[in-house]
Amino acid sequence: MPKESAVEMMDFNPFLDPLPEGFSGPKENLRVKERFKSYLSIGFYRDLDQPDGSQMRYYLYEDRNKPKEEIKTYSSLMELEQALQTDVERKDIFRNNPKLFIMGHGGDDRYGVGGDHPKRAEYAHHLELPSIPTDPSEQIHGDNFDKIINALREVIHPQPGELSVTLEVCNSDNHYLGKKYWGHQKTFLESLSESHPDITFSGTGPWDLSHNDAAITTGNRAGADALNTPITSMGGNVWKHGNTVAFCNQFKIGDDVTNYQVVVKKSKFASTQSAKELKINTVNYAAKILENAKLTLNAKKEILRKISGDSAILTIDDLQKHPYFQQREFEAQGPAKWLALHEKEILEKEILEKEKDNYIQLVQKILDKGDKVDSRDILELALGLKNYAEKGSIEGSVFEGNDKLLTDILVNKRLLELVMVACGKVLIATPSNDELIDLLRSKDISVNSVDEHGMTALHYAVQNFYVYRDEPLNLVKKLLDCGANVEVADKEGRAPFDIAMKHGSKGMVQGGDKLIELMKGRLLAAASDSEVRGADSLPRPKSI
Repeated sequence: MPKESAVEMMDFNPFLDPLPEGFSGPKENLRVKERFKSYLSIGFYRDLDQPDGSQMRYYLYEDRNKPKEEIKTYSSLMELEQALQTDVERKDIFRNNPKLFIMGHGGDDRYGVGGDHPKRAEYAHHLELPSIPTDPSEQIHGDNFDKIINALREVIHPQPGELSVTLEVCNSDNHYLGKKYWGHQKTFLESLSESHPDITFSGTGPWDLSHNDAAITTGNRAGADALNTPITSMGGNVWKHGNTVAFCNQFKIGDDVTNYQVVVKKSKFASTQSAKELKINTVNYAAKILENAKLTLNAKKEILRKISGDSAILTIDDLQKHPYFQQREFEAQGPAKWLALHEKEILEKEILEKEKDNYIQLVQKILDKGDKVDSRDILELALGLKNYAEKGSIEGSVFEGNDKLLTDILVNKRLLELVMVACGKVLIATPSNDELIDLLRSKDISVNSVDEHGMTALHYAVQNFYVYRDEPLNLVKKLLDCGANVEVADKEGRAPFDIAMKHGSKGMVQGGDKLIELMKGRLLAAASDSEVRGADSLPRPKSI
């Protein structure tokens, strides 16, 4: 059953001095607040005035900006829950099995989260590493982070398998970082799942899987509220690149029943639940085949352990990624065993079809909103349209069998204009939006389409990224090549060129000099033309 309540845990000490310029602390996720009927945000930090600095303190995050003497803190979530009993709307939020979110920094894949406040010298002895520049009261790692998880479990009283936690943390699923800096063999996400096998954990990692420092940035969360990007969770400015889910599940080989850690990467249209169902079905399929293998039980279990923990294996066909299942013909050995395997193949098709149906229902609801669609709705439409563009046909796309629905989208010019604008906000599902932009232009949608703020795709593309490596630069180039106007002003009078000059000069923006160079070059080229070509004069891609 879908959850109707959400609790967001924020790593922030409200009693410290104001943050340095450019830092604002964790922000409540507006999308989460809109999505759930009941919402509560809770701040947490370590009380370093206690002897060992391990005492956790909790408070209502909405109170963080009050005078310090008015902020009420609690020694446990149970105590905080008692204080909520006078709040009619939120007094039962912990009893409603809420969806849980934990927000903080996770820069190098340590087991826990960190904050932004500069460290206080008198408390530096509480730091895990002397080189860490932020205050130890917001460095919640190891046993201290487990205290947060245990406190949530204690106050919620979940049934086995009910509790799920999303880590709004950079690189929580990054093998390279943890191994390089800490010698970890498992990611933070996997280690959490191992420590708390009754909980499902979700998090994001880099979409560039190269084992080097340059790839780390593609695992950084993005989508600050100031950028008007309605993103719940994404890494490296790629939305829906595939969050990772880690949980534990029992599997059976013959008479042996063992608990295995399961790791799965969600596909574009998957929910956490459908991703879990799909992976469990695949592992069960493998376990049934392994019953016939001429291997020791320990060898079979080791194969199943690796399959369960490999996030790249999702469907039955993916089993071929494991050496044992490559280029092998398996004997079902009897009608009963053949039927068991066949049932799992059918179940896989049903799960995938359900994912597709859920997306189609979502799209229909979005269309029913008329002109009341929001930014997230537009991104959802963009996801399906990009899938359609990549397939080059409705056959094999998420819209297969729903021709009229696709037509209703493609004839709605205003919706398509907003999708064009969204192409500048984020990279959708993959590191390139080229095919989606080409599809939209083939439907006579201008690259200079604007949203309610008067902003074009280029306005967003030159301000929404904090790492301008090749992929976001290619997005900017693509928009410019399609005729994006560098001088058109939004409702606040800002032109893409001016935004790029300011944003690219920020110290926290990597590759900003490349963005500035690119935009200056295009402005000079446009100025040298006696006639600046508009997007509508450019040849359009062939329609599909």
